[in-house]
Amino acid sequence: MNKTGYIAILRSYSGLIAAAFLLMLFSGFGQSVFIGVFLPDIQHHFGINKTALGSLYAAATITSAALMIWSGKLLDRLALRNFIMIILAGLALGCILFAMAFHPLMLFPAFLCLRQFGQGLMTLAATTVINRYIEIGNGRAQSVAQMGLPVHAALFPLCATMILGAIGFTASWIAYAAFIVLILMPFFWFFLRAHEEKTHKQWSQRMNEKAAQSTLDGALPDEWTRRRVLRDWRFYIILSVMLIGPCFGTAIFFYQTTIAESLSMAPALFTTGFIFLTGASILSALIAGPVMDNYGEKYLLTSFPILYAAGLVLLSGAGGLLGLYSALSLIGAAGGIMSITGGPLFAKMYGTKHFASIKSLNFMAIIIASAISPPLCGLLLDSGFEIGDVLFYFALYSALAWIFILLCIQKITRHRKHAV
Repeated sequence: MNKTGYIAILRSYSGLIAAAFLLMLFSGFGQSVFIGVFLPDIQHHFGINKTALGSLYAAATITSAALMIWSGKLLDRLALRNFIMIILAGLALGCILFAMAFHPLMLFPAFLCLRQFGQGLMTLAATTVINRYIEIGNGRAQSVAQMGLPVHAALFPLCATMILGAIGFTASWIAYAAFIVLILMPFFWFFLRAHEEKTHKQWSQRMNEKAAQSTLDGALPDEWTRRRVLRDWRFYIILSVMLIGPCFGTAIFFYQTTIAESLSMAPALFTTGFIFLTGASILSALIAGPVMDNYGEKYLLTSFPILYAAGLVLLSGAGGLLGLYSALSLIGAAGGIMSITGGPLFAKMYGTKHFASIKSLNFMAIIIASAISPPLCGLLLDSGFEIGDVLFYFALYSALAWIFILLCIQKITRHRKHAV
Protein backbone atom coordinates (compact mmCIF):
# COMPACT_ATOMS: atom_id res chain seq x y z
CA MET A 1 0.00 0.00 0.00
CA ASN A 2 1.25 3.45 -0.88
CA LYS A 3 1.65 5.26 2.43
CA THR A 4 2.17 8.60 0.72
CA GLY A 5 -0.83 8.42 -1.66
CA TYR A 6 -3.63 10.93 -1.40
CA ILE A 7 -5.97 8.62 0.53
CA ALA A 8 -3.28 7.68 3.05
CA ILE A 9 -2.20 11.30 3.53
CA LEU A 10 -5.78 12.46 4.05
CA ARG A 11 -6.42 9.70 6.57
CA SER A 12 -3.27 10.43 8.55
CA TYR A 13 -3.44 14.23 8.53
CA SER A 14 -7.08 15.08 7.84
CA GLY A 15 -7.28 17.70 10.59
CA LEU A 16 -4.11 19.54 9.59
CA ILE A 17 -4.98 19.51 5.90
CA ALA A 18 -8.53 20.71 6.61
CA ALA A 19 -7.21 23.55 8.77
CA ALA A 20 -4.73 24.60 6.09
CA PHE A 21 -7.42 24.41 3.39
CA LEU A 22 -9.78 26.63 5.39
CA LEU A 23 -7.02 29.13 6.13
CA MET A 24 -6.26 29.31 2.41
CA LEU A 25 -9.96 29.66 1.62
CA PHE A 26 -10.68 32.49 4.02
CA SER A 27 -7.48 34.33 3.15
CA GLY A 28 -9.73 35.41 0.27
CA PHE A 29 -10.88 38.36 2.39
CA GLY A 30 -7.43 39.86 1.86
CA GLN A 31 -6.86 38.80 -1.74
CA SER A 32 -7.12 41.05 -4.78
CA VAL A 33 -9.69 38.80 -6.45
CA PHE A 34 -12.11 39.72 -3.64
CA ILE A 35 -11.12 43.35 -3.08
CA GLY A 36 -11.24 44.03 -6.82
CA VAL A 37 -15.04 43.59 -6.81
CA PHE A 38 -15.40 46.76 -4.72
CA LEU A 39 -13.07 49.01 -6.73
CA PRO A 40 -15.72 50.66 -8.95
CA ASP A 41 -17.76 51.57 -5.85
CA ILE A 42 -14.66 52.89 -4.09
CA GLN A 43 -13.68 55.03 -7.09
CA HIS A 44 -17.19 56.39 -7.45
CA HIS A 45 -17.70 57.05 -3.73
CA PHE A 46 -14.36 58.78 -3.12
CA GLY A 47 -13.89 60.31 -6.58
CA ILE A 48 -10.36 58.99 -7.18
CA ASN A 49 -8.80 57.64 -10.37
CA LYS A 50 -7.16 54.27 -10.97
CA THR A 51 -3.64 55.56 -10.34
CA ALA A 52 -4.51 57.04 -6.94
CA LEU A 53 -6.44 53.98 -5.85
CA GLY A 54 -3.72 51.64 -7.09
CA SER A 55 -1.10 53.69 -5.25
CA LEU A 56 -3.02 53.49 -1.98
CA TYR A 57 -3.39 49.76 -2.44
CA ALA A 58 0.29 49.39 -3.27
CA ALA A 59 1.39 51.46 -0.27
CA ALA A 60 -0.68 49.32 2.06
CA THR A 61 0.59 46.13 0.45
CA ILE A 62 4.25 47.18 0.63
CA THR A 63 3.80 48.18 4.27
CA SER A 64 2.29 44.75 4.87
CA ALA A 65 5.32 43.16 3.22
CA ALA A 66 7.69 45.07 5.49
CA LEU A 67 5.72 43.96 8.54
CA MET A 68 5.92 40.31 7.45
CA ILE A 69 9.58 40.17 8.49
CA TRP A 70 8.45 40.70 12.07
CA SER A 71 4.91 39.32 12.13
CA GLY A 72 5.75 36.13 10.23
CA LYS A 73 8.46 35.28 12.73
CA LEU A 74 5.86 35.24 15.52
CA LEU A 75 4.53 31.95 14.16
CA ASP A 76 7.80 30.32 15.23
CA ARG A 77 7.15 31.54 18.79
CA LEU A 78 3.38 31.59 19.41
CA ALA A 79 0.97 28.68 19.64
CA LEU A 80 -0.83 28.19 16.33
CA ARG A 81 -4.29 28.76 17.85
CA ASN A 82 -3.26 32.07 19.40
CA PHE A 83 -1.60 33.17 16.18
CA ILE A 84 -4.74 32.45 14.15
CA MET A 85 -6.92 34.35 16.64
CA ILE A 86 -4.70 37.40 16.12
CA ILE A 87 -5.00 36.98 12.35
CA LEU A 88 -8.79 36.76 12.41
CA ALA A 89 -9.12 39.74 14.74
CA GLY A 90 -6.97 41.83 12.41
CA LEU A 91 -8.98 40.68 9.40
CA ALA A 92 -12.24 41.66 11.08
CA LEU A 93 -10.75 45.05 11.94
CA GLY A 94 -9.93 45.63 8.28
CA CYS A 95 -13.55 44.92 7.32
CA ILE A 96 -14.82 47.36 9.95
CA LEU A 97 -12.41 50.05 8.75
CA PHE A 98 -13.77 49.67 5.23
CA ALA A 99 -17.32 50.07 6.51
CA MET A 100 -16.35 53.23 8.44
CA ALA A 101 -14.21 54.88 5.73
CA PHE A 102 -15.32 58.38 4.74
CA HIS A 103 -12.04 59.72 3.28
CA PRO A 104 -9.64 58.19 0.73
CA LEU A 105 -6.79 58.07 3.27
CA MET A 106 -8.91 55.84 5.49
CA LEU A 107 -8.62 53.20 2.81
CA PHE A 108 -4.94 52.74 3.67
CA PRO A 109 -5.37 51.11 7.12
CA ALA A 110 -8.29 49.06 5.76
CA PHE A 111 -6.20 47.75 2.87
CA LEU A 112 -3.27 47.18 5.25
CA CYS A 113 -5.28 45.00 7.62
CA LEU A 114 -6.80 42.93 4.83
CA ARG A 115 -3.47 42.40 3.09
CA GLN A 116 -1.41 41.73 6.23
CA PHE A 117 -3.80 39.39 8.01
CA GLY A 118 -5.55 37.89 4.98
CA GLN A 119 -3.15 37.68 2.07
CA GLY A 120 -0.02 37.51 4.23
CA LEU A 121 -0.33 35.84 7.62
CA MET A 122 -3.31 33.58 6.98
CA THR A 123 -1.61 32.08 3.92
CA LEU A 124 1.68 31.80 5.82
CA ALA A 125 -0.05 29.95 8.65
CA ALA A 126 -1.62 27.49 6.20
CA THR A 127 1.69 26.78 4.48
CA THR A 128 3.48 26.36 7.81
CA VAL A 129 0.87 23.92 9.10
CA ILE A 130 1.46 21.59 6.16
CA ASN A 131 5.22 21.80 5.79
CA ARG A 132 6.19 21.90 9.45
CA TYR A 133 4.09 19.02 10.71
CA ILE A 134 3.95 16.70 7.66
CA GLU A 135 7.35 15.30 6.66
CA ILE A 136 6.43 12.52 4.22
CA GLY A 137 3.99 13.35 1.44
CA ASN A 138 3.86 17.07 2.13
CA GLY A 139 3.70 17.75 -1.60
CA ARG A 140 0.37 15.94 -1.84
CA ALA A 141 -0.85 17.52 1.40
CA GLN A 142 0.08 20.95 0.09
CA SER A 143 -1.76 20.33 -3.18
CA VAL A 144 -4.97 19.53 -1.29
CA ALA A 145 -4.64 22.47 1.11
CA GLN A 146 -3.85 24.85 -1.74
CA MET A 147 -7.26 24.13 -3.24
CA GLY A 148 -8.52 26.77 -0.85
CA LEU A 149 -6.97 29.43 -3.08
CA PRO A 150 -8.70 28.57 -6.37
CA VAL A 151 -11.94 27.83 -4.51
CA HIS A 152 -11.97 31.32 -3.03
CA ALA A 153 -11.06 32.71 -6.45
CA ALA A 154 -14.21 31.07 -7.81
CA LEU A 155 -16.58 31.76 -4.91
CA PHE A 156 -15.54 35.04 -3.32
CA PRO A 157 -15.99 37.35 -6.36
CA LEU A 158 -19.39 35.88 -7.20
CA CYS A 159 -20.58 35.99 -3.59
CA ALA A 160 -19.19 39.49 -3.08
CA THR A 161 -20.95 40.72 -6.22
CA MET A 162 -24.29 39.31 -5.06
CA ILE A 163 -23.93 40.57 -1.48
CA LEU A 164 -22.83 44.00 -2.68
CA GLY A 165 -25.85 44.25 -4.96
CA ALA A 166 -28.20 43.06 -2.22
CA ILE A 167 -27.16 45.11 0.82
CA GLY A 168 -24.67 47.71 -0.42
CA PHE A 169 -21.03 48.59 0.28
CA THR A 170 -21.08 49.45 4.00
CA ALA A 171 -23.40 46.67 5.10
CA SER A 172 -21.34 44.13 3.15
CA TRP A 173 -18.19 44.88 5.12
CA ILE A 174 -20.07 44.84 8.43
CA ALA A 175 -21.45 41.41 7.52
CA TYR A 176 -17.97 40.11 6.71
CA ALA A 177 -16.61 41.35 10.05
CA ALA A 178 -19.49 39.69 11.92
CA PHE A 179 -18.91 36.41 10.07
CA ILE A 180 -15.21 36.42 11.00
CA VAL A 181 -15.80 37.19 14.68
CA LEU A 182 -18.90 35.09 15.31
CA ILE A 183 -18.19 32.08 13.08
CA LEU A 184 -14.52 31.76 12.13
CA MET A 185 -12.88 32.66 15.43
CA PRO A 186 -14.81 30.15 17.59
CA PHE A 187 -14.50 27.49 14.91
CA PHE A 188 -10.70 27.66 14.59
CA TRP A 189 -10.24 27.95 18.37
CA PHE A 190 -11.94 24.61 19.03
CA PHE A 191 -10.89 22.91 15.80
CA LEU A 192 -7.16 23.36 16.52
CA ARG A 193 -7.28 22.21 20.14
CA ALA A 194 -6.24 18.64 19.29
CA HIS A 195 -3.36 19.91 17.16
CA GLU A 196 -2.00 21.95 20.03
CA GLU A 197 -2.21 19.02 22.43
CA LYS A 198 -0.72 16.36 20.14
CA THR A 199 0.80 17.27 16.77
CA HIS A 200 2.80 20.29 17.87
CA LYS A 201 4.28 18.40 20.82
CA GLN A 202 5.36 15.58 18.52
CA TRP A 203 7.03 18.04 16.15
CA SER A 204 8.85 19.78 19.03
CA GLN A 205 10.12 16.43 20.26
CA ARG A 206 11.30 15.55 16.75
CA MET A 207 13.21 18.83 16.47
CA ASN A 208 14.89 18.26 19.84
CA GLU A 209 15.90 14.73 18.83
CA LYS A 210 17.41 16.01 15.57
CA ALA A 211 19.40 18.66 17.40
CA ALA A 212 20.63 16.12 19.96
CA GLN A 213 21.65 13.66 17.25
CA SER A 214 23.53 16.37 15.35
CA THR A 215 25.42 17.23 18.53
CA LEU A 216 26.36 13.58 19.10
CA ASP A 217 27.53 13.26 15.49
CA GLY A 218 29.62 16.40 15.81
CA ALA A 219 27.73 18.04 12.93
CA LEU A 220 25.83 21.28 12.64
CA PRO A 221 22.03 20.98 12.62
CA ASP A 222 20.58 21.06 9.11
CA GLU A 223 18.05 23.74 10.08
CA TRP A 224 18.71 27.00 8.28
CA THR A 225 18.21 30.42 9.84
CA ARG A 226 16.73 33.32 7.91
CA ARG A 227 20.07 35.12 7.81
CA ARG A 228 21.76 32.08 6.30
CA VAL A 229 19.04 31.75 3.66
CA LEU A 230 19.63 35.36 2.59
CA ARG A 231 23.17 34.33 1.61
CA ASP A 232 21.98 31.39 -0.50
CA TRP A 233 21.98 32.20 -4.23
CA ARG A 234 19.38 29.50 -4.94
CA PHE A 235 16.76 31.41 -2.98
CA TYR A 236 16.91 34.40 -5.33
CA ILE A 237 16.80 32.34 -8.53
CA ILE A 238 13.72 30.48 -7.35
CA LEU A 239 12.14 33.71 -6.13
CA SER A 240 12.45 35.42 -9.52
CA VAL A 241 10.20 32.75 -11.00
CA MET A 242 7.80 32.38 -8.09
CA LEU A 243 6.87 36.08 -8.23
CA ILE A 244 5.17 35.72 -11.62
CA GLY A 245 1.80 34.61 -10.29
CA PRO A 246 1.48 37.05 -7.38
CA CYS A 247 2.48 40.05 -9.48
CA PHE A 248 0.53 39.36 -12.64
CA GLY A 249 -2.37 37.54 -11.01
CA THR A 250 -2.97 40.54 -8.77
CA ALA A 251 -3.18 42.78 -11.83
CA ILE A 252 -5.74 40.48 -13.45
CA PHE A 253 -7.90 40.32 -10.34
CA PHE A 254 -7.48 43.98 -9.44
CA TYR A 255 -8.44 45.22 -12.90
CA GLN A 256 -10.90 42.48 -13.75
CA THR A 257 -13.59 45.04 -14.59
CA THR A 258 -11.21 46.84 -16.97
CA ILE A 259 -10.31 43.58 -18.69
CA ALA A 260 -13.99 42.72 -18.94
CA GLU A 261 -14.71 46.08 -20.58
CA SER A 262 -11.89 45.55 -23.09
CA LEU A 263 -13.47 42.22 -24.00
CA SER A 264 -16.94 43.81 -24.23
CA MET A 265 -18.19 41.66 -21.36
CA ALA A 266 -20.21 42.42 -18.27
CA PRO A 267 -18.08 42.11 -15.10
CA ALA A 268 -20.38 39.40 -13.74
CA LEU A 269 -19.91 37.39 -16.95
CA PHE A 270 -16.13 37.80 -16.72
CA THR A 271 -16.10 36.42 -13.16
CA THR A 272 -17.58 33.15 -14.44
CA GLY A 273 -14.15 32.55 -15.98
CA PHE A 274 -12.73 32.15 -12.48
CA ILE A 275 -14.58 28.83 -12.28
CA PHE A 276 -12.37 27.54 -15.11
CA LEU A 277 -9.32 29.04 -13.41
CA THR A 278 -10.32 27.17 -10.27
CA GLY A 279 -10.83 23.85 -12.00
CA ALA A 280 -7.52 24.03 -13.85
CA SER A 281 -5.71 25.10 -10.69
CA ILE A 282 -7.11 22.22 -8.66
CA LEU A 283 -6.33 19.65 -11.34
CA SER A 284 -2.77 20.85 -11.88
CA ALA A 285 -2.13 21.04 -8.13
CA LEU A 286 -3.30 17.45 -7.67
CA ILE A 287 -0.87 16.38 -10.39
CA ALA A 288 1.95 18.57 -9.09
CA GLY A 289 1.79 17.19 -5.54
CA PRO A 290 2.93 13.65 -6.45
CA VAL A 291 5.47 15.08 -8.90
CA MET A 292 7.01 17.11 -6.06
CA ASP A 293 7.04 14.12 -3.69
CA ASN A 294 8.49 11.68 -6.24
CA TYR A 295 10.73 13.78 -8.50
CA GLY A 296 11.40 17.05 -6.69
CA GLU A 297 10.79 20.57 -7.91
CA LYS A 298 12.68 20.51 -11.23
CA TYR A 299 9.75 19.80 -13.54
CA LEU A 300 7.42 22.14 -11.66
CA LEU A 301 9.75 25.14 -11.71
CA THR A 302 10.36 24.75 -15.44
CA SER A 303 6.73 24.33 -16.49
CA PHE A 304 4.58 27.01 -14.90
CA PRO A 305 6.31 30.16 -16.28
CA ILE A 306 5.63 29.20 -19.90
CA LEU A 307 2.04 28.16 -19.10
CA TYR A 308 1.46 31.52 -17.44
CA ALA A 309 2.96 33.34 -20.41
CA ALA A 310 0.67 31.48 -22.81
CA GLY A 311 -2.36 32.34 -20.68
CA LEU A 312 -1.44 36.03 -20.56
CA VAL A 313 -0.94 36.22 -24.32
CA LEU A 314 -4.31 34.61 -24.90
CA LEU A 315 -6.03 36.86 -22.36
CA SER A 316 -4.53 39.98 -23.94
CA GLY A 317 -6.48 39.29 -27.12
CA ALA A 318 -9.17 36.86 -25.99
CA GLY A 319 -12.11 36.61 -28.33
CA GLY A 320 -15.38 35.71 -26.65
CA LEU A 321 -16.00 33.36 -23.76
CA LEU A 322 -13.99 30.52 -25.29
CA GLY A 323 -10.85 32.66 -25.41
CA LEU A 324 -11.45 33.95 -21.88
CA TYR A 325 -12.03 30.50 -20.42
CA SER A 326 -8.99 29.08 -22.22
CA ALA A 327 -6.75 31.91 -21.02
CA LEU A 328 -7.87 31.65 -17.40
CA SER A 329 -7.55 27.85 -17.55
CA LEU A 330 -3.89 28.17 -18.57
CA ILE A 331 -3.27 30.77 -15.88
CA GLY A 332 -5.05 28.57 -13.34
CA ALA A 333 -3.00 25.52 -14.33
CA ALA A 334 0.20 27.51 -13.92
CA GLY A 335 -0.99 28.84 -10.58
CA GLY A 336 -1.81 25.36 -9.33
CA ILE A 337 1.69 24.15 -10.15
CA MET A 338 3.25 27.25 -8.65
CA SER A 339 1.29 26.87 -5.40
CA ILE A 340 2.99 23.53 -4.70
CA THR A 341 6.60 24.58 -5.19
CA GLY A 342 7.13 27.06 -2.38
CA GLY A 343 6.28 25.20 0.81
CA PRO A 344 7.63 21.66 0.28
CA LEU A 345 10.64 22.99 -1.63
CA PHE A 346 11.75 25.35 1.12
CA ALA A 347 11.06 22.71 3.78
CA LYS A 348 13.36 20.28 1.96
CA MET A 349 16.04 22.89 1.33
CA TYR A 350 16.08 24.69 4.66
CA GLY A 351 14.32 22.50 7.25
CA THR A 352 11.22 23.30 9.33
CA LYS A 353 12.50 24.67 12.64
CA HIS A 354 12.58 28.25 11.33
CA PHE A 355 10.15 27.61 8.50
CA ALA A 356 7.80 30.52 9.27
CA SER A 357 10.70 32.97 9.49
CA ILE A 358 12.15 31.77 6.19
CA LYS A 359 8.81 31.54 4.40
CA SER A 360 8.02 35.08 5.54
CA LEU A 361 10.93 36.23 3.34
CA ASN A 362 9.23 34.58 0.40
CA PHE A 363 5.89 36.07 1.39
CA MET A 364 7.41 39.51 1.77
CA ALA A 365 8.71 39.36 -1.79
CA ILE A 366 5.37 38.02 -3.01
CA ILE A 367 3.46 40.82 -1.31
CA ILE A 368 5.79 43.45 -2.75
CA ALA A 369 5.35 41.91 -6.21
CA SER A 370 1.58 42.00 -5.80
CA ALA A 371 1.89 45.64 -4.74
CA ILE A 372 3.83 46.70 -7.82
CA SER A 373 1.30 45.69 -10.45
CA PRO A 374 -1.80 47.75 -9.44
CA PRO A 375 -0.12 51.20 -9.52
CA LEU A 376 1.94 50.23 -12.56
CA CYS A 377 -1.16 49.09 -14.41
CA GLY A 378 -3.10 52.10 -13.21
CA LEU A 379 -0.40 54.46 -14.43
CA LEU A 380 -0.21 52.76 -17.82
CA LEU A 381 -4.00 52.72 -18.19
CA ASP A 382 -4.36 56.36 -17.19
CA SER A 383 -1.57 57.19 -19.67
CA GLY A 384 -3.52 55.69 -22.55
CA PHE A 385 -2.17 52.13 -22.77
CA GLU A 386 -4.63 49.33 -23.43
CA ILE A 387 -4.97 46.58 -20.85
CA GLY A 388 -4.14 44.04 -23.56
CA ASP A 389 -0.73 45.66 -24.07
CA VAL A 390 -0.03 45.50 -20.34
CA LEU A 391 -0.90 41.80 -20.23
CA PHE A 392 1.41 41.16 -23.18
CA TYR A 393 4.33 42.81 -21.35
CA PHE A 394 3.64 40.54 -18.39
CA ALA A 395 3.72 37.55 -20.73
CA LEU A 396 7.09 38.67 -22.06
CA TYR A 397 8.60 38.68 -18.55
CA SER A 398 7.15 35.22 -17.87
CA ALA A 399 8.73 33.84 -21.04
CA LEU A 400 12.11 35.36 -20.16
CA ALA A 401 11.88 33.95 -16.62
CA TRP A 402 11.16 30.53 -18.11
CA ILE A 403 14.32 30.70 -20.21
CA PHE A 404 16.30 31.83 -17.16
CA ILE A 405 15.14 28.98 -14.93
CA LEU A 406 15.84 26.45 -17.68
CA LEU A 407 19.45 27.62 -17.74
CA CYS A 408 19.82 27.51 -13.94
CA ILE A 409 17.75 24.53 -12.79
CA GLN A 410 20.55 21.98 -13.23
CA LYS A 411 22.88 24.00 -11.01
CA ILE A 412 20.20 24.36 -8.36
CA THR A 413 19.49 20.62 -8.18
CA ARG A 414 23.17 19.66 -8.51
CA HIS A 415 24.20 21.86 -5.58
CA ARG A 416 21.30 20.99 -3.32
CA LYS A 417 23.15 18.43 -1.16
CA HIS A 418 26.25 20.56 -0.87
CA ALA A 419 24.34 23.72 -0.04
CA VAL A 420 22.06 22.11 2.48
